[in-house]
Formats: sequence, structure tokens, C-alpha cells
Amino acid sequence: MTHDSIKVFQRLCFLEGEWTGKFNTSDPRTRYTDILRCSVDDGRIHCSSAIHLNGEELGRRNFEIWQEEGRVNGVWEIDGNRTPLYVCEYEEERDEFLFNLADSPTSLDYRTIRRIDMMNFITMEQIPKEGTSAVETLQVEYHRTL
Repeated sequence: MTHDSIKVFQRLCFLEGEWTGKFNTSDPRTRYTDILRCSVDDGRIHCSSAIHLNGEELGRRNFEIWQEEGRVNGVWEIDGNRTPLYVCEYEEERDEFLFNLADSPTSLDYRTIRRIDMMNFITMEQIPKEGTSAVETLQVEYHRTL
């Protein structure tokens, strides 16, 4: 894990652009996709996510990341509820980030982890929490939209 938050934030600016994500689910008839758009402005990374089911938009989520006082901070917003987003780890050798989304009222069943590598690829996992109704680990693989 690196302690150079300026360097970590500069690497995260690589997110700028548009990404298309496909969910891996156990039901082949269910096609979830996510369009993720990111921009860098005023020292902050702004991202908007639009989740679709079989081509129909289900909802939007936003998140923002910034560097401040020696650490990388973030916030995730779903339906008006704001939740802290933590950069848990940055593995310099693999140039990979691990994010953890804090518990929020809108994501009680899952713990969300995002891994970002610098080869134009993002993976996200939503892991079921013990004692909840969620049973399947959801995975999303994002590729940069050309």
C-alpha cells in the first residue's frame, strides 16, 4: 500500500472517459449493463453510472474522488444517499486499486469492491453479506468505450 496520496490520485485520473460494463449473472436471460462516464475537474474525479436491465435504464449512481490532507477520499451517491468510499489499497507492482464501499441503507445486502488496473479494465464485485437475502456474488467487467 502506498502512502503517496498525490501519486495515487494522479493514477486514478486514468478513469477519465467512458466505460461499458457487463454483469456476470447466473441467469443468461438477464442482461445487466452499466455505462460509466468519468471526468476530471478542479482536482476531483466525477463519475456517473447508469445501470440497464435488458436495455432499459434502472437507475443512476454517482461517485466522486479527491485527494486531501494526505489521503484519497471519496463519496458514493445512490438515490440521494451519500456514503463514504474508501481507497483501501493501491498495489504499485500491479498498478491496481482496491476500493471498499462503506455500508449504506441502499446496499445492505452487499459489500462492494472495485479493482482498477491501468490496462483499460475495471472489475467490480458485490459480495453478499452474511445474514442477508443476497446469495450470488455479482461481478461486472468494464472496458473502455472507444
